[in-house]
Amino acid sequence: MASKKTKKILISLGVIGTLAAAAAVTIGAMNGNIFGQNNEPQQLAQVLRVDYDNKDFLLSWDTVEHADSYNVSINGEKQVVTENTIFYVPTEQTTEFKIQALDSTGEYKSSNWSSALTYNIPENEVSYASVNAFVSTMMPSDYKLVKLINISIDSNDNKTYTNAVFKRDGKLSVYELRTSYNTEINSLKDAIEIENAGTRILDYYDIANYDSANSLLKSNSYVGQMEEYRQQGYKFEVVSQQVGKTYNDGSVFNIYATYKLTRDSEKIYVNSMITSVIESLSPNEKTNYTTRVENAEDRILYEKYFKVLSGDEINVAKDMEEANVPLTFDVENTSENNFVDANRQNSYYTYSSDDDYSL
Repeated sequence: MASKKTKKILISLGVIGTLAAAAAVTIGAMNGNIFGQNNEPQQLAQVLRVDYDNKDFLLSWDTVEHADSYNVSINGEKQVVTENTIFYVPTEQTTEFKIQALDSTGEYKSSNWSSALTYNIPENEVSYASVNAFVSTMMPSDYKLVKLINISIDSNDNKTYTNAVFKRDGKLSVYELRTSYNTEINSLKDAIEIENAGTRILDYYDIANYDSANSLLKSNSYVGQMEEYRQQGYKFEVVSQQVGKTYNDGSVFNIYATYKLTRDSEKIYVNSMITSVIESLSPNEKTNYTTRVENAEDRILYEKYFKVLSGDEINVAKDMEEANVPLTFDVENTSENNFVDANRQNSYYTYSSDDDYSL
């Protein structure tokens, strides 16, 4: 049994130990860590599952706890999104996807990149994806294909006609393109596989982000061959569309579209370009234009192009229909010049693999 003197010593030592521990805690806290632990943000978990649906053209991945956005890498090009699904049509034969989880609050560190997911467009396939990749090669590398609206072939003249949205220097424009061939082409497969003689820009316009193809259908009164088919009892549905704004006063627009026409059990697909002229203007361009396109008495229409699709052109249209290709998308046009002057409309630009490019 310990003596009283011994007990006093043990108690004193216990007090000293408690004070020392408290001092260690205080010093540790001042240095930003307690008992060897630091206050650096915890890292977000890595995205483990990445999928690509080549029918709906949807890239998706598992959400990560505490992440409020994701860095998406597509063939090395990165963009930040807040959802865990995006619509993407390949512009190259091989596409590599990677995802990184982000936290904008700074409470968590960005995750490591996910494992790469690689998608290859099947060879010898004529699809929306393969044609999209083909169209992306029609222009120089500083033109980024954003949206293929439609494409068709002219086997009589051995040419393809394409309407598409490209982005260059931060500016989105609708381009009318004509690609020529020195040999006979009878299908889109031929157009993709046979070397072409170059692509010419016929016209290009600033984007008007309106769903004008559907507005036109609401009028139940069209023009040209489109009106002829309507009078024959065909019903129209919009598969793809985009609008080009030709003048800054909001009076003239081009409606580029692919339609599905049905009558009883019959089904056909057509590519169309219609110019719509609005004579009564308003400060609210979108409301004024959309309203007047829907009323036959308030606009003038000119049919500039109409082609009934055949062969593998139909396959591409069906792919676009199945995928529900967006008819409009959010965009801010950064250009100060919101119209196309006469000289620019008549300009020509040819692209082939050996050219030096300038506009």
